Amino acid sequence: MAKILSIVFILVFQSGIALSDFSPDGKQIVFSSNVGNGSQIFISNADGKNSKRISREGGSYFNPAWSPLGDMVAFEKIEGGKSYVGVMSIDGSNERMITKGHKIENPSWTNDGQKILFYKIDEQGNVELFMIDLTGYNERLIISN
Repeated sequence: MAKILSIVFILVFQSGIALSDFSPDGKQIVFSSNVGNGSQIFISNADGKNSKRISREGGSYFNPAWSPLGDMVAFEKIEGGKSYVGVMSIDGSNERMITKGHKIENPSWTNDGQKILFYKIDEQGNVELFMIDLTGYNERLIISN
């Protein structure tokens, strides 16, 4: 089993694919993959067929997470030396950033699809867990180390 996991780990990182997530109905996946000088977000069928790029703006996108309602994707983005968490519709439209910081990672939706959890890492390496409303307001600290 460890050998299989090692092979999968190597293949994933050699291909440039980061984290992925299934749609709520399990019929599609969203993932980020290296394209040219950056990483972009794609959606494909659950079997990996019919892949299409949905990210349209500049910068590099990572760790997409499908909303539980199935209508949006949250992601982390690096552009111009700044780190963001943003959301977009599943067709790539309506992209907007809802928070920024030194380094922001791993957006994850609440079950009701109205809030996003994420980690902020400051310049000293301190990691804190935050939650923010989908509107981009009411950012609050959940756990600090």
